Amino acid sequence: GLKFYHEWYYDEKTLYLVHGDKHMYFTEGKDYVTVNGEKVKLHEPFFRFDSVPMLPLDILCEICGDINYEIDGRFIRING
Repeated sequence: GLKFYHEWYYDEKTLYLVHGDKHMYFTEGKDYVTVNGEKVKLHEPFFRFDSVPMLPLDILCEICGDINYEIDGRFIRING
């Protein structure tokens, strides 16, 4: 399933996610995510909307490798 460990570092405005062996740091305003020490480019800078982190699903699936998504009309199915 979609199991992630997460922490929000308020002072740094950074979301820390762990999925399997992937350690990801998303920082507000940055157009990259740091994955196991390597920078991965995002389509746009990471941001929050009404205090909710907006994560790019396609990049997240690519990083994790074991998650797939399918867009069917207005719905998104996530398999992982």
